Amino acid sequence: MVSPGCYKFAEYLCEILDCEFSPYNDPVSTKTGILFGVFALSASDFFTPLRDCDTKIGIWVGTDVLQLQKMVKKIPEAPRWINQFLDLKLAGSENLKEELEEMGLEIDGVLETPPRYIFECKPLPADGFKIGLYAPPNRAEFYYTELMLEVAKEFPDIQFRLYGHLREFNEDDILANRITNNVWDLGYINMDENIDSFSAIIRVCKHDAISNSLIEYMQAGRYAITNQSVPHTINVEPTKESVVKALKEVRKNTKPDVEASKYWRSRVNHEVWREQLEGFIAGVHVKS
Repeated sequence: MVSPGCYKFAEYLCEILDCEFSPYNDPVSTKTGILFGVFALSASDFFTPLRDCDTKIGIWVGTDVLQLQKMVKKIPEAPRWINQFLDLKLAGSENLKEELEEMGLEIDGVLETPPRYIFECKPLPADGFKIGLYAPPNRAEFYYTELMLEVAKEFPDIQFRLYGHLREFNEDDILANRITNNVWDLGYINMDENIDSFSAIIRVCKHDAISNSLIEYMQAGRYAITNQSVPHTINVEPTKESVVKALKEVRKNTKPDVEASKYWRSRVNHEVWREQLEGFIAGVHVKS
């Protein structure tokens, strides 16, 4: 498996599949090669890592769609040769599949990648309602960061904690990155160690596959507000009015969302995910 951007995610999927992980643009010399997170801007970004593989697979997971948009704008015929080069093209969600198909890709199916761990349902923080916002600085438009900051102004008594940098902040960094009295930029955080400190997640985004952090929050009994169609979430439009209305209801909760936790704890099954991918690959061999 080769991944140009989703390194941590791809590495644990390799554990599930018992396959090798290679840095981006290092050619894969196995019979089956997977390009996970197709962050490609040129033909060589596809051809170089997978050129020696008998079966070539591309899995789009979210922000890589932005790269494809740039490529198609620059090279209009790109979807045609991507369709010819890749034997199997998968998307991380139905919404993502539709968007890729609108650009001319022939998507073979949807493969929702599972979280690495199963989180236990735990009480909400006792020291106030806290919102987790994934907001990497280079993806502000993608995750509606400016919109979220406008929403935060309506709830001065709720803490909004942004995270998603590629590096960890020390204490001085964090103090310097207090955006307002109730909005903090935490930099990079380890979700395994921090999820208990949040009450809810707001995940309003463009182009994305179903977020693993969204599922992990719900496993832990946290409330989830999103513009995606995901079971046990509060669905919103990417507007200030819609998110504010949803948050006014969510903040009333003092106990964890037990039903969401039960549902998503039961849904994580790595063996089933592996079988789904193997089924897609088997279909390629039947066609050929």
